[in-house]
Amino acid sequence: MKLVRPVVGLAILLLAVTRQAAASPIIYTNEATFIGAAGTLGFESFEALAATNSVSPAFTATLAAFTLAGAPQAGVFDELDYAGTHAIDGKNYVEVEGGTRQFLTFTFFAPIEAFGLTITDYGDTPHTGPLTFTTNTGVTGTAAIDGPNANDQFFGLIDTTNPFSTLTLATGVGPFGEPFSVDAVRFSASAPTAVPEPATVLLVGSGIVAVMRKRRRVRG
Repeated sequence: MKLVRPVVGLAILLLAVTRQAAASPIIYTNEATFIGAAGTLGFESFEALAATNSVSPAFTATLAAFTLAGAPQAGVFDELDYAGTHAIDGKNYVEVEGGTRQFLTFTFFAPIEAFGLTITDYGDTPHTGPLTFTTNTGVTGTAAIDGPNANDQFFGLIDTTNPFSTLTLATGVGPFGEPFSVDAVRFSASAPTAVPEPATVLLVGSGIVAVMRKRRRVRG
């Protein structure tokens, strides 16, 4: 009994730490990894919106699961723009431009725990900083960095601790009117399956076994 109690206590502590780490906000740059961790996902590629191939001030759009607002100007396109913005899935995509900073806000009708999308053509003309994201729960970070013309960058976020309903993308300061675009939005209100890597679980188990063997040697 003297051996079992410390080992069980250690196992509970390690499991608690592992769960806490898995529940923290996790940022993904690989789409396949995000999809594997996120569970059942909704999908939006803006195909139901009418493409105008132009931008307008105070752009808003209502989709099945969320509303979208872009500033200073945004619009729906279905053709390759001269700037390098383009679609990822289907024909339509949303482009944001104008001013020296641009913003795009997703507001979901119900809180979500997973969000991902592909950002195109960010930073081929350098900005003073990355494309950042902020949620209504206070989580913030980098969504994309400056890249070459027509670049594609995936951004994903899973936060099972604090489901969020709003996420805003904001550019760094850049040349006047420098655009970027988004497409292939994925989102989930179900509990994602973001768990520790198998190697982490193996290390936890190995640590417990090592403690048990050491205690046995000491007692022997």
